Amino acid sequence: MHKILWTLAALALLGAGIAGLAALSINRIIAEHREGILDQARAAIGRPVAADRMVVNLWGGIGVRIDHVRIGDDPSFSAADFVDSRSVVAQAKLLPLLRGKLEVGRIELREPRITLTRDASGRWNYESLGRHTSPSPSGSPPPRPATNLPPEHLPLIIGRANITDGTILVTDGTHAPPRTTILRQIELSVGDVGETKPISFDLVAALQAESQNIHVRGTVGPLGDPTAIPMRVDGAIGPLGPQSLRIDSLHLEALLTPASMEIAAFSGHAFDGTFKLSGEIPRHADGRVALKGDCAKVAVAKVLRLASDDGARRIEGDGTLHLDLRATGTTAEAIRSTVKGQIAADIAHGAIKDLNLVREVLGRHSNLPVIGDLVPLSVKPRYTQLAADPDTHIRALRATFQIADQRLRTDDLTVEADDFAVRATGWIGFNQDADLLGVLTMSPAFSRDVVSDVKEARFLLDDHGQLAVPFRLRGRLGVAKPQPDTAYLVARLSQGIGSGSLKDLVGRLLGPARDATPSQRSEGAAGSIERGLRNLFGR
Repeated sequence: MHKILWTLAALALLGAGIAGLAALSINRIIAEHREGILDQARAAIGRPVAADRMVVNLWGGIGVRIDHVRIGDDPSFSAADFVDSRSVVAQAKLLPLLRGKLEVGRIELREPRITLTRDASGRWNYESLGRHTSPSPSGSPPPRPATNLPPEHLPLIIGRANITDGTILVTDGTHAPPRTTILRQIELSVGDVGETKPISFDLVAALQAESQNIHVRGTVGPLGDPTAIPMRVDGAIGPLGPQSLRIDSLHLEALLTPASMEIAAFSGHAFDGTFKLSGEIPRHADGRVALKGDCAKVAVAKVLRLASDDGARRIEGDGTLHLDLRATGTTAEAIRSTVKGQIAADIAHGAIKDLNLVREVLGRHSNLPVIGDLVPLSVKPRYTQLAADPDTHIRALRATFQIADQRLRTDDLTVEADDFAVRATGWIGFNQDADLLGVLTMSPAFSRDVVSDVKEARFLLDDHGQLAVPFRLRGRLGVAKPQPDTAYLVARLSQGIGSGSLKDLVGRLLGPARDATPSQRSEGAAGSIERGLRNLFGR
């Protein structure tokens, strides 16, 4: 045992001596080629590159630490730094270093701050990386590789790369005023770097949040063909934004081209449901946006909350949506103004909050669906909830919306409920203004109960024997109230009057002639009928 301990001590001493010699060799190489290394970086990047110092780093293996690394921005954007990193640590292979080659098994950027900027035309400041078309901030031409380097001028080969505690600031000048998005607490691991096989990555970060809310992994590449770079991403994001958007089981398959990201598959769990989409996202302001696919059993209120908190508070239900949309641009404003296409919606077990459609069309707020004697006392207890509920509850809502000019137009809006149905046509604007024409049709049971007590109401029945009242909803959603089509009611009842079978109803509508004032008599029969209908229906 004593001999073994002495042997281990001797080996440790020998190893320490070799490491010390290696450190001296590395420091000598670094000292000799410091400016050459920076010149190669400047030539490759096409930007000014500076660093405070380069020293040997033995923590975690033989390596080099470069303190306070700065890479300049595109001068047409700013004179500030594009990248500012507290340090860059490269763990190198020892033997290639002794031969003048830098083969990096691992490189780490510690606390880097990266600034990404897009100007009003949609151009990004990173797009000029590697180019030499712009002058440096001082006006001098971009640096060229040093010509006094030895033949073995430290070619760089990277196996893996890490970012620790990074920050990315994204400023989008296509908005007025420009919008800034911040990605903090970035922990990024990149492996298998090369042009012949996919590059794997694992990313955790905090997007516009105090804690990390991005957890994704995937692959990018191969990078050999820059016109078509495959990308695959899996993971979860969220909560994001004031709506606390969260996407679980995220899966993305896409192709990066110079013009756009072509999305072959984008799926996940969100809004309490699932989605499967495909499409295209442009990289330039005049590019084409496309989105197509399905959302199943999503919470409609949570989807609407992305566009309007007010809309989200007024709609409930589980929705199945089929989307086929296209637009132009990269900003929300551009997409909003150019979007066209179609949305087919099927909402189940829903509610329209703070609107009792039946009560608004057939009666006053304080009474039952039809005012006064049109609802017999024997029927009222059966429909108390229908009139008293502040909301409109539905079994299903179906519609196909054609989208253009910042409006959703429909010819087949259908609502089904226990005691009524609605069919409507018209449009709803992105600004929540609406103009809809519809027909409220009461259930056969409700209609029979009304007609059994008020015989004249049979003239308001449709071909299926159901009480049907046209209405119009015009104005801002949440404020506008549906109004019954009085002219239609007058026309239907006039048919009955003309047949001579509504003598009693005429009396109720027109009232005794002796009771009419001169001004009322001057209105004529039509005006009196309309006034009588308003009294009859509580309007």
